[in-house]
Amino acid sequence: MPGILLLGGSGRLGSALSNVLDGVDAPSSTELDLRDEDALARRIDELEPTGIINCAGLTDVDGCDRDPQAADELNGYAPGRLAHRARQAGVPLIHISTDYVFSGRDEGVLAEDAELAPINRYGQSKARGEGLVLDSGAQALVARVQWLFGGPKGDFVRFVRARLLAGEEVPVVRDQIGVPSFTTDLAVQIEAVIHAQVVGLIHLGNTGEVSRQDQARQIASDLDQKGEFREVTWTELGRSAPRPRRSVLDTSRIRDLGASLPGGAKLIISDWHQAQVRYLAELVQE
Repeated sequence: MPGILLLGGSGRLGSALSNVLDGVDAPSSTELDLRDEDALARRIDELEPTGIINCAGLTDVDGCDRDPQAADELNGYAPGRLAHRARQAGVPLIHISTDYVFSGRDEGVLAEDAELAPINRYGQSKARGEGLVLDSGAQALVARVQWLFGGPKGDFVRFVRARLLAGEEVPVVRDQIGVPSFTTDLAVQIEAVIHAQVVGLIHLGNTGEVSRQDQARQIASDLDQKGEFREVTWTELGRSAPRPRRSVLDTSRIRDLGASLPGGAKLIISDWHQAQVRYLAELVQE
């Protein structure tokens, strides 16, 4: 019998969690729709999971602006209903959220209790979901992540690498700063918070910070490619929704937890560049 029900199991983070965690039932969003209350109830009743992780949602930032009703349902109300179902079943829930719940106007790093001020519908819908999950009465943890890379699907690292190896110019958005985070490392961090039974809010990710421009240039350096880079705006890339300019999540809580896990285990949280180098090495094997 699976120990954990993982919703959104075919996504970028879901795939990494399936590789790291044992005993996982990981239906894709097409196999088990987060909005289908009856199907969710049946799955929970049949599996009797020891925990639920929700990686499902509408992550197309511009798509959320175009269809705000779908964004609110998938990222807001449906996670809230899932949390109530988890409470009724007595099952702990981890709900994945995002740095886009912040405005991106603050300097420094953002702690878990920083003021929410989303600037697009994606962030607004995710903020709604956070509130509904935390107010549900469930044994719940909202885990915010950002700038994910890793897995079989497209991401920024794959995009830049492909352009560089093809000898093509690389368009890079200027003036955006965050923390690139390797999904494999995030999965290990989530495994740690499960064992430690953490609840409330936590920021996960690799350490350090970087601009998208400097990250792209570092990829070129790691690949020993010269590369040509062109500064662009989101609008020039055909992306209409505003994005946070700077949203560096403070990961002090997960780092402190890593030093005091049950059973004396240690959680090593690497710098984003070290994680990126490991991922680039994986891509060579594909």
